[in-house]
Amino acid sequence: MVCERGGRLVGIDLIGYPGEFAEHFGVQTYQALHRAGIHVVPLPYRNWQRDSAACRARLLGLLPERGERKEESRATAAMLES
Repeated sequence: MVCERGGRLVGIDLIGYPGEFAEHFGVQTYQALHRAGIHVVPLPYRNWQRDSAACRARLLGLLPERGERKEESRATAAMLES
């Protein structure tokens, strides 16, 4: 899944979701998406099942608010990822 807000794209790699794509993306896929301007967040399906509201809040924190500049959003995302 890919989310967009304010020109910023965040992809979600839902690891462990039942089915054909249960495994995580390989490093080459993450690198290709990064070059395309899509930051991909690995998210264990188990975490989503346990607390989807917290997962949504964290993912939304990676996207800029309306009117927020991309630079401010990157600084916020960097703080959340560390």
